Order: sequence, then structure tokens, then C-alpha cells
Amino acid sequence: MGKEASDIILIDDNLISLKNAFLEGRRIFNNLKRVVFFLVTTNVAEDLTILASLILGYPFILKPIHILLLNFVTDTLVGTGLAFEKEHGYELKSKPKKTKESLIGLDILPFLLMMASSMAILTILIFSYEHLIDLEKARTYAFLIMSLTQLYNALNLRSFNQSLFNLSFRYNYYIIFGLFTSLFLQILFIFNDKIRGVLGFSQITIIEFVIILGLSSFVLIIGEIYKLIKRNIK
Repeated sequence: MGKEASDIILIDDNLISLKNAFLEGRRIFNNLKRVVFFLVTTNVAEDLTILASLILGYPFILKPIHILLLNFVTDTLVGTGLAFEKEHGYELKSKPKKTKESLIGLDILPFLLMMASSMAILTILIFSYEHLIDLEKARTYAFLIMSLTQLYNALNLRSFNQSLFNLSFRYNYYIIFGLFTSLFLQILFIFNDKIRGVLGFSQITIIEFVIILGLSSFVLIIGEIYKLIKRNIK
């Protein structure tokens, strides 16, 4: 009766098997947490940008078609890659998870708000500077800032504690594929005349694109500083 009444029945009591099972469970939980966190931050950032348009009396910073593109180019391609992150070596050192622990707990809520607000603020500032001069170019800049900061955010989320520069990309080839595919599509949207016209984007130079790529890395820097502070506090 003891076996039938228990929550878990151990078929294999080998310690190595148990360790591997715990490790796999932690990996799945952490990866699910990464994907949910990524999707929430990107959507909150987009919502804040739209809200800012209404509050500041601006034309819509991002059109509906731009939001749909962002959901495909970043959420689908890059967010999926986070689900395949391998172990980083600290999974068994962390505290046991509570049975009702939320995927987005209070411990990472500051990180979420920091990432989402950074992405939104950068987008709004760039649009505010340019939209009085050229609305189409302002929307082009805004789209690129939002999409590129989301790519940097995905790199941040490969680990909630460790620096990106301490992680090998051998742990996750899927994220590399997602990042480069997303970047290629963004370049295609902006620099192909026919596609650019349909999407309502303005022509920009390669130098402008590189500058925006560099500005967007601010999100990665913020994430690295946050994780450094978090590690030192512990």
C-alpha cells in the first residue's frame, strides 16, 4: 500500500540516475522560466511604448503591423531558442523549488521591470528625437531599437545570474540560429526596397543601422550590471 499511496515511485534508485533526473527537472524549469520571462518583458516593453504614444500625444510609435513583425521576428525565433539552453553547472547548487513557486517570482521581478522599461525608454527617446523631422524614419528607428534590444535581452536571459561572457554558445546552438535569422530578417525588412515600402519603413544607411545596433546594447550592459550586483550581494 505504501508504494501505491506515495506521490513518487522510484523505479531506479541509482544515485546517478536520480542526480540526472533532478538536473533535467531543474533545466526544464529554468528554460520555461527564461521563455516566459522573455515573452513578458518584450510584450510589456511594447505595451509601454504604445501607452507612451497616447500619453505624450505622439502618432503611434509602432504600427500594428510592426508589432506583428516583432512577435514573429523576436518572440518566435529567439524566444524558442531559449527553451533549448543546456545546464550551466549551477543547477544543483540552487535551493529546492517550492511546489507552487511562480515562474516569475519576486526575486526576478526587478530584473523584468528593468529590462522592459529600458527597452521602452530607448525606443521612445529615439522616436521623440526624430518624429518631428521624419515620421517614417522615426518609426524605422523605433522598430529597430525595439527589435534589437529584444535580441540583447535574449542574450541576457541565457542566465539569470551568470555573465553572458562566461557562457559558451556551445550550450545552445538554437539561440545562435534564432539571433542570426532574426537579424537577417530585420536587415531584409529595412534594406529591401519593396518590403520596406509595404511595411512603411524609411530608407536608412548601414552606418545608421550600426549606430542603432550599438545603442541597443545598452540593455545588455544594464543586464550585466544587474547580475554583477546580484552576485556580489549573495
